[in-house]
Amino acid sequence: MNIGLDYMRRKMSNRNQLYKDLKPKDRIVKIITAHIVPELGDYGFRFVKSRMQLERNLGDFKQIIWFRTNMKNYRDEVVEFAIHLRVDNNLFPTIRDSYQYISTFSYHNGKQESTFIAESAEYIDEWENHLMNYWYSLHLDDNQQIVDSIIQNIKKATKTYLDANSDFEKSLEYRFNTFKELNYFGLLWIPDILILSNHLGKTEITTDVLQSFESWRKTEDGISSITEGAEIINTIEKIKNMLQHGI
Repeated sequence: MNIGLDYMRRKMSNRNQLYKDLKPKDRIVKIITAHIVPELGDYGFRFVKSRMQLERNLGDFKQIIWFRTNMKNYRDEVVEFAIHLRVDNNLFPTIRDSYQYISTFSYHNGKQESTFIAESAEYIDEWENHLMNYWYSLHLDDNQQIVDSIIQNIKKATKTYLDANSDFEKSLEYRFNTFKELNYFGLLWIPDILILSNHLGKTEITTDVLQSFESWRKTEDGISSITEGAEIINTIEKIKNMLQHGI
């Protein structure tokens, strides 16, 4: 595919652009407040403009949908944003601390001291974006189609991702079921699964994950990944040793 020709085709054919005369961030805010938030009235989200986030509380958990604006946005020529989902909880980071484990979520607009889980929408199985892999492009694609897609995805992902991770036991089940294959990204799931399963007394999950990890390390892929994933592998080994010594 000729990227340049595809770009021009999309831009020239995109005749349904909302609030085109506004500056990029103002335009995105206007679309969120005038078109997206009203359709989510039953969900109780409020829009915090200073953080470009939809937020709502569920018990001790805060659910967040962050609209990340592209730093390259310019006039009406580039107007893009991406969506990240995050759940905050003030207790779990203190549990992580007891394992000397710090998981960084700065990429998701989160802070280590409160973030429980976070992911960009493109990596959430329940989120469908047929328009683009990561960025939603208002200057290239039909704006109403973008709005409709986001509304439907938020409604679906609120239940299947945000709600599923606003409870320790449900989140452990979600993470364990999502933990599909062992590669560098799969390894990143393991520390929190081990910490959660031990905290909840789910020893069968702890055992299952560690057995999978040990078996993978002996494979050709596991051996070749030792250098690339050295830090996360060392972290898993450290937590495993702490569990074996009865933390």
